[in-house]
Amino acid sequence: MAVSREIMSIMAGIEALAEPRPHSARLLPGKSATARLEAILRTINGTVLPRRLVFRCDGADRIVLLARSGRLISLEGGALQALDEMAAALVGHARLDGVHRFEVQLAEDTDAAVGVSTADLRSACLAALRLAESEDSGDFAARMEALALASARMDAAGGIDDRKGEVARLPGANDAELVSDVAAVRAAMRHLGGEGLFAVGAGEGDASRFFLVQDGADARIGVTFQGKLDRLIRAWAETRRPDSA
Repeated sequence: MAVSREIMSIMAGIEALAEPRPHSARLLPGKSATARLEAILRTINGTVLPRRLVFRCDGADRIVLLARSGRLISLEGGALQALDEMAAALVGHARLDGVHRFEVQLAEDTDAAVGVSTADLRSACLAALRLAESEDSGDFAARMEALALASARMDAAGGIDDRKGEVARLPGANDAELVSDVAAVRAAMRHLGGEGLFAVGAGEGDASRFFLVQDGADARIGVTFQGKLDRLIRAWAETRRPDSA
């Protein structure tokens, strides 16, 4: 019995950060999106028993998380619970302007849900934050780099250099047929005006897709997922508008 009481005492101490309080919501530390994200992650990490974490900005905009044992179980009301989607939601809330507060409430047990570790969530949040900041910049190259799993520059002869990201996904030295196909696409692009974004691949489910960007004399080849490809195409269109310069 004494051992059980000691274990419960340790658990209570670890959980102090995420302990429900009967008083008003607490201020969320941090004056930047990055600092607020870190405060949110610390709150998640401080949970032991199931908790409902309510984060608000200026009392109106809010996001509600279900957490347990230092892991994010789900976003309340979210139909999709993929890691990148949860991270994007956290980043979107942390970037809101205004006074941020949070409440920790008791929650029902979340059954057998395992959830996402704070470490994995932090990595996904940092990637989502870089993407959000690149979209603010209005610079296509920055947005492309954030959206691509891998990318590289192509020279006039079809050679590939300046590889970035998961470079194993890019064409290798033995991919002569692919290089030839890409050269044909580039020739067609030049005929059609010298610039454009061309994507290949089925793009079903989690399948990755190749894309080629021809911007005048500069060309880059890359790999991304279907959902991010849609955003990449939108970024290309937005940065080519006359009023985007």
